Amino acid sequence: MGFVSRRLAGRARNLDIKTSADLAAFLRGSRETWSGANVSPSEAQKDAAWVAGLRDIAEDIGKLPFIAYYPGDDRRRATDSPWWTVIHDRASRGWTSQAFREHLTYWAQHDGDAFALQVPSATQRVELIPFKRGLVRAEALSDGHFVYHVEGMDEPLPARRVFHLRGFASAYDGGADQFRMAREDIGLSLAMERHAGTFFKNGAVLGGVVEHPAEMSDAAFDRLKASLNEDYSGENSHNWLILEEGAKVSTAGSPVDPEKSQLLDARKFQVTETARRLRLPPHKIGDLEHATFTNIEHQAIEYVQDSLLPWALRWENAFNLQVITDGSVYAELLFDVLLRGDSAVRSNVYASAVQNGWMTQNDVRRRENLPPLDGGDVLLTPLTHATPAERDAKLLNDRSLAASRLAMTGWDPDDVLAVVGLPPMKFIGKPGKQAVAAQPAPVQAAAQAAQPLELTVNVDMPALQITNEAQPHARITRHIRFEDGRTATVVEEE
Repeated sequence: MGFVSRRLAGRARNLDIKTSADLAAFLRGSRETWSGANVSPSEAQKDAAWVAGLRDIAEDIGKLPFIAYYPGDDRRRATDSPWWTVIHDRASRGWTSQAFREHLTYWAQHDGDAFALQVPSATQRVELIPFKRGLVRAEALSDGHFVYHVEGMDEPLPARRVFHLRGFASAYDGGADQFRMAREDIGLSLAMERHAGTFFKNGAVLGGVVEHPAEMSDAAFDRLKASLNEDYSGENSHNWLILEEGAKVSTAGSPVDPEKSQLLDARKFQVTETARRLRLPPHKIGDLEHATFTNIEHQAIEYVQDSLLPWALRWENAFNLQVITDGSVYAELLFDVLLRGDSAVRSNVYASAVQNGWMTQNDVRRRENLPPLDGGDVLLTPLTHATPAERDAKLLNDRSLAASRLAMTGWDPDDVLAVVGLPPMKFIGKPGKQAVAAQPAPVQAAAQAAQPLELTVNVDMPALQITNEAQPHARITRHIRFEDGRTATVVEEE
């Protein structure tokens, strides 16, 4: 297959080649636009708005944590899985996970598709090495499977050897070629930038017409033209002009004033046009004309939902389908890093989350990159979410425990009951039997010294003035029944 055939094979949908001029433009890598600017992929990188838009999405996708989870409802991170390295840390020895996602996202937006070679590796489950843009062409077979033609290779690669990230799926065998569709916009932006540069190169002085009363010889014309270009343009544009033989300078037919042609407004509009094409809020590529303190936060949320989320889903679906073929884990991009508010907002959200029982203290600390606390993995259940019976039982137990402790430290039982809000009680008998079997004194003493001693006291009515012999490391359980039928259990350590 010849050079031209290889360049043209399978790419007709992206070329629109109709004339010899179109073919020549394709072969040199650029095409002349209606504005007169030749736009190639390398020239397009000079358009600030276009590059800023591509970088916004590519860099934000790259900085999101790419996490591997084990299947199931517990969302347990698969940090010990062999897939963790290729998903979270590095795609290959030369590409970190962040750089790999940045690179492929950038060119998938630009060309509609980006590809990487899947290579078996001894150090990790698989290595992903990006192809240079323009080297790979996807072909959809009649059975729905894909093969990939790589320039310089005689045989196509099967789908299991290639990672394929597709952009907006406007075509059956690939994504939408944004660069080709935006070529005229980019050409107009570059033409206006070139025009502005030429204007300032000439000292911001408009050109004009030199009128001569007689016919000039070719030598005189060439001498005058060279003198004007060399001595009175660029850095010398403000020098005095000396004309001979009655020549005069006229501004008739001179270029249009940039202010009258609304050059600045046209350049601003091109920024908005680029943002529209890439589905970006204009402020993401530096156009703050319509951004205010009241709407900038909502525009940032719209950016995440409408611009980033589709690309995140493309990454997750492509990775889980094409790379993680055994289904042992699944990959997911986390948006928490982009949705973090300021410290005051985060503090309020975390306080509400912990108090309402849908986050633990250690969940909060992990999000703030703080070490976990002992006992910080318990979800709190607020009393307002408990049933009436559960709230009454907890309140009764708390009051009974407080009353028991106050009475045992010497406070008058009647006063204690009034303070804690319990009904009157009276002492009607001795404490119940100890729940410890009788043992010889030496054995019992050794057992008491070796382990805590549990004492159970059964009281028919709430007797608060109960005398128990002091036991080393003793734990006493009291079962209290009130006159109205309610019960409470009090456990105390001595």
